[in-house]
Amino acid sequence: MTRVGRDLIKVMNNEQERQLTEVNRDAVYVDLPLQSHATQLVLDSLTDQTKFGFAGVFPNRERNGDVLRLQSFADIDLHVEDISIASDHGRELLDFILSDWRAVSVVSRGAF
Repeated sequence: MTRVGRDLIKVMNNEQERQLTEVNRDAVYVDLPLQSHATQLVLDSLTDQTKFGFAGVFPNRERNGDVLRLQSFADIDLHVEDISIASDHGRELLDFILSDWRAVSVVSRGAF
């Protein structure tokens, strides 16, 4: 994503559906530029009106700045016990990501 526009939620929902059902992807990611004021304005709406959850904040050379990465998964089995965490802070971050994922997930609820 290069720009946040008025149709962001519609575009994200349409592309998420297309990628997960027509293209058969297991995951869809959206990188939103953190330097964009529009990202801040739409963030709450995204979590309420899309099935994307928080994945992290990453440096992005193509965007000349950091991006907020959101993720959406298909019907996958997630084995949390297989994820290695190196610190208490990392555990807290993973717990936040998993909580957010459960709230917006399109996966079957029995996958955890």
